[in-house]
Amino acid sequence: MRPTPAAALVDENTATEVLLGYDMQNEGAVEAIMQLLSLLTAQYPVVVEVDDSMTALVEVTDALLRAGTASVEGDPTYIYASDYPGAAS
Repeated sequence: MRPTPAAALVDENTATEVLLGYDMQNEGAVEAIMQLLSLLTAQYPVVVEVDDSMTALVEVTDALLRAGTASVEGDPTYIYASDYPGAAS
């Protein structure tokens, strides 16, 4: 495992949490998200919460992680949901 680059470390007291919504049917969503994050992070540190259902955002954050310009903060959270009537609540 590679060490986290210093540039990717974010002070949670100064970072702004950003909630991104997008049209999942839009073919340009990945590029639009990348451009928006580029504009924001040029001046401000940001924190973005991502889950696997956010396919375009996952693609962007994976690219940023590979480039060493982002880091994962905290432990992953796993949420299990079921529509099965007999599922435990």
